Amino acid sequence: EAWNNLAKVYIKLNDKPRAWKTLQEALKCNYEEWRIWENYLFVSIDVGAFDDVISAWHRLIDLKSKFNDDDVLEILVKVDCGEIEVKSETFNFQKFGEKLRTLFGRIAAVAMCSSTFWKLYAKIIMRKKNNEDCDKVLNCLKKSHQSTVAKANWEKNATDIEQVLTDCCDLIEYYQKCVELYGVDTNMKTAINSCRLSTNSVLKTADMSMQYWENSENNEKINGLLTGINDKLNNLLLNVS
Repeated sequence: EAWNNLAKVYIKLNDKPRAWKTLQEALKCNYEEWRIWENYLFVSIDVGAFDDVISAWHRLIDLKSKFNDDDVLEILVKVDCGEIEVKSETFNFQKFGEKLRTLFGRIAAVAMCSSTFWKLYAKIIMRKKNNEDCDKVLNCLKKSHQSTVAKANWEKNATDIEQVLTDCCDLIEYYQKCVELYGVDTNMKTAINSCRLSTNSVLKTADMSMQYWENSENNEKINGLLTGINDKLNNLLLNVS
């Protein structure tokens, strides 16, 4: 407890390196306390100890059955994709990528996951550029859309409508990347046809719910998304026809 309290002091002082080392000592004294592991995970992100983030996440799942944080996962995916600089000269990107895919697989097995999670999962699988992974990616995209439209009465709130349309736009871009990476076979055509049907359903719902957004501050963004989705979907369909 003393080590953990000291770590909190260092965190308040914004001395993350000392907080990180102090939390390591705290874990030696109390390996079963999930709150310390959670603090360790977040401080590890701040100090760039990305392998330790993954280890802490596994431990949190051990202790709590599940743990979700899309923002942290997005950072880890950016590290895997080389979009965030890693200062350690001994950092092994290949092993990190393998660990990250294992973590995503475990999270997917124990928790209800968001649309963002499934898109991130698809992204790291696609990084392998393995044709055998195509079905896994398509499954992630399917689950991403299911999660997007799962929120009750999303069509009655302008902000929710904008979010759903944004997710749909992102998904179409992912399908386009899948076509470019894996080519077009029967499964791909089936998946894209399903995407077409589900996207058109969302567009129709958004159009029928115009009274909830036409006079809102989201109006311009939603109109732009409606046009953009139609254009992107038509381009996608042309590529698989």
